[in-house]
Amino acid sequence: MLVGLDDSGHLRDLYFPHVGQENHISEFANHRIGVRVGEDFKWLERENWDITIRYDRGTMASTVKARCNDLGVELTIRDVVYNEEPVFVRSLEVNLLRDQEAEMRIYFGQEFRIAANNHGDTAFYDPRARAIIHYKADRAFLINAQLDNGEMFDDYMVGLYQIEGKEGSFRAAESNVPLSKNAIEHGSVDSLLSIGFHIKPDEPQKIHYWIAAGTSIEDAVDRNRIVKRKHTDHIFESTTSFWRAWLDREDFSDTELSQEIMDVFHTSLLVVRAHSDREGGIIASSDSSILNQGRDTYAYVWPRDAGIVAHVLDKAGDTNVARNFYDFAVRHITPEGYLHHKYLTDGSRGSSWHPYIRNGSAQLPIQEDETAVVLYAIEQHYQKTKDVEYIESIYNGFIKRAADFMLHYRDNQTGLMYGSYDLWEEKFGVHTYTAATVFAALESAARLAETLGKGDDARDWREGAHQIRMATLGRLWSDEKQAFIKGFNDDYAHDHHPKDETIDVSSWYSMWRYGLCDVDDERIVAGLETIKNTLWNTEVGGIPRYENDPYYRVSKDLKPNPWIITTLWIAQYHIARGDLIQAKELIQWALEQALETGILPEQIHPETAEPLSATPLVWSHAEFVSTVIDYIEAENNTFKEILT
Repeated sequence: MLVGLDDSGHLRDLYFPHVGQENHISEFANHRIGVRVGEDFKWLERENWDITIRYDRGTMASTVKARCNDLGVELTIRDVVYNEEPVFVRSLEVNLLRDQEAEMRIYFGQEFRIAANNHGDTAFYDPRARAIIHYKADRAFLINAQLDNGEMFDDYMVGLYQIEGKEGSFRAAESNVPLSKNAIEHGSVDSLLSIGFHIKPDEPQKIHYWIAAGTSIEDAVDRNRIVKRKHTDHIFESTTSFWRAWLDREDFSDTELSQEIMDVFHTSLLVVRAHSDREGGIIASSDSSILNQGRDTYAYVWPRDAGIVAHVLDKAGDTNVARNFYDFAVRHITPEGYLHHKYLTDGSRGSSWHPYIRNGSAQLPIQEDETAVVLYAIEQHYQKTKDVEYIESIYNGFIKRAADFMLHYRDNQTGLMYGSYDLWEEKFGVHTYTAATVFAALESAARLAETLGKGDDARDWREGAHQIRMATLGRLWSDEKQAFIKGFNDDYAHDHHPKDETIDVSSWYSMWRYGLCDVDDERIVAGLETIKNTLWNTEVGGIPRYENDPYYRVSKDLKPNPWIITTLWIAQYHIARGDLIQAKELIQWALEQALETGILPEQIHPETAEPLSATPLVWSHAEFVSTVIDYIEAENNTFKEILT
C-alpha cells in the first residue's frame, strides 16, 4: 500500500495491491476530515486552518498540525502505513483552545473509485465488524474509528456522490443533525462516519482511524481485527522503529553538511523506498494530480529511472530492494534483448507514445538507454555485493541478451546505434546520452563476462564499446558550440545525418558520468561553461534540461523551467573534480526547492520557484541521495589525504 496526502492532510492517493497501480482515490475523489464544536463546523482545509505537515524525522510517518482559531481547536494528526500489513492508520489528538468545555464531533468522509473507476462499487455498514466496507470484485477497504478509550464511532451513512444529482454524503456533516445511517449503496458510492465526545480545556481527546485493505472482504476484516488487537499506538511504534532501522544500516553521519540537508537526504531515501513495489518495480511518482494537466500519471516503471534509483539504493546500502528491481528487469526483457518504454508494477506494458513505424519504415519503439542503464546498474550491483552466483544466474537471460542486442543494433557505417528515442522521450534519432550509456553497458557486460570466464563475449562487447566511443568522440563534439551536441535527428534513419546541435545537459553529463571522457577533459570543462552560459537561470537558479525546453513551460516569454535532476548533475561534476564548495552550494539550492515535508518536485517555476509537474519525483530524490553520498565520500577522502 502507498498513500499520498495533499497539503491539507487529506488522502489523495491510495495504491493497492501494487505501488503505483490501482489508485483507489485519485484526483476525482476526496477523503475529508470535518470538525464540529457546538454549532460551529469546519472542514480541514487551508482556507480555514493553519496547517503544517512534516515527516517524523527518519521515518515514513507524518505529522499534520492544524489550528483553527474560529473553532478554538488544534489537531495533531499522525499518519503511517503499517510496515507489516496494508493498513493506513491515523491518530488525531484534539486540543480545545477555548476556556469552556464543549461537545465535539469529528467526521471522516470517504470517496473511493475502486480500481480507478466509480462503476459498480458497493459500500455498506457491517454490524459484525462494526465498520464501513467499500468493495468491488477482489478489492475491499474497511474503514473504522474509535476513541482512545475504545468507544467506536457512533454515527454513519452510506450514500452516492457525483451521480444522480448527488454531491456527496459530506454535505450531511455540514448540518448539525444525526446522519441517516443508510446502510448500503452501489454505484458511485461514498461513506461518512462520525464520533462524538465531550472535551475540556487542557484535557485532549485522542481518536484512532484506519483503512484496512484486502483482496477480499474477509481479508480486510481480518486486518481490522489485527489493528484492534495490536492497537494503533503499537503500529506507530513498530513501523517508525522499522524505518529508523532501515535508515541506520549505513552510517552517513560523518559529514559537515547541515542537519537540514541530511533531513532531506533521509526523507529522499524513504520516498525512494516507498515507491518500490514488492514485486520489484520502482515507479517514477505516485502523484496523481498531474492528471489535471495531462493524459496520464507517472505511476509507471521506466527502466531508466528505476535503474538509476536501484543503483542509488545500492550505494545507500539497500541491495535487496535494488536486486528486486533487477529481477523485475530480468523477467520482462524481450527475447530480442531490449526493455520496453515503461511498465506497470505487475509487469504488464505501460502506456506509450512511441510508434512502431516512422516515415513508412518499421522501427523499435524504445529508448535504448533504458536497457543500457539497467545493465550498467547490474554491474555496479555486482561490484557492491560480489554476488557472483546472482550474476551467473542472470547472465544468459539478461546480461548476454541485452549486450548482444546493443552490440548488433548499430550502423556499420558510423559505428553508432540505430535510432531510438532520447532519454527525455521526445526526439527520435541517435543521441549522445544514449551512446554514452550503451558504451558503459557494453563495458560493464564485458567486465562481468571476464569475471565468469566468458572471454569471447568480453572481447566482442569491449570492441563494440570501443567503436561507439570513437564514433561518439569523433562525430558528436562541436568545436563551434564548444559542447557535445544532442546527436543526429530523426532523418538519421534515411542516411542524411543532420545534426541536432541543441545544448542538452544530458549530453555533457553522460560523457563523463559513463566514462567516455575524464572529468578533467578539456571538452567536458568547456562544455560546462557552455551549459552555464546558455541555460543557467539567473533569477531562481538551476538549469532546464536543454535549450527552449517546452515541457510544463509556463510561458514562451519566460525561460524554461529549472530541473532538480539536471542541476544536481552539475553538483556531482564538481564533487568528482574535488570542488566541494560549489557542489555544496548546488545541494543547498536543491534543498531550498523542497516542500516543507522535504518532498522534491521535478521542476520549478523560472521566476517564483514554485514546484511544477510531478511532486514527488523519485528521480529527483535519487539524484539528491546520490549527490550527498558522493559529497560525503569525497569529504572523507579529502580528510584522509590531509591526515596522510
